[in-house]
Amino acid sequence: MEPTSALFTQDESKQYLNGEIYNYDDTPYDSLMSTTKEDKDCLLPTSSITYFGSKTHLGSQFIVPGTLLFARKRRKDEFSFIGQVVYATMVQKHIQPKTPAKYQLIINHNATFNNITYKTVLDRMDRFHGSGCLKKAALYRMGYVLDSERKGSNIQAGLNAIKPIKFIITRE
Repeated sequence: MEPTSALFTQDESKQYLNGEIYNYDDTPYDSLMSTTKEDKDCLLPTSSITYFGSKTHLGSQFIVPGTLLFARKRRKDEFSFIGQVVYATMVQKHIQPKTPAKYQLIINHNATFNNITYKTVLDRMDRFHGSGCLKKAALYRMGYVLDSERKGSNIQAGLNAIKPIKFIITRE
């Protein structure tokens, strides 16, 4: 299944410039990293997780099967690849003004992209600086970039449209 979006989550709370604090109530990083791929009873090692969308509801259209999931503990940490969403359902609707929708996701931990597998920490890259540099580096290492042409895609959010990197080979 070709990914068209990416979800990013972290344990550490985020404080906005206005002083407001957003606590991520998603499935904790340690739980996401403790799932085992050696489940003998399952052909497709999966786990069920909780994910909260954005407070503004922007990007909710990106929470679909095929989405790539990345997680980290703290804002300054690199992201780890967790897997690919195979099923997504909204279990609680977005409530105005600032309560995000709640989703139940089934994650396939056997998904591999660009030889990157479950639990791989995606290192920073010197080519990316400033806001969203760790998200951009994670996506790039997986063979994807942000698709800024799709409405609702925003590097500041945890929900992003992506597209495959297209390499152009030139001959000299």
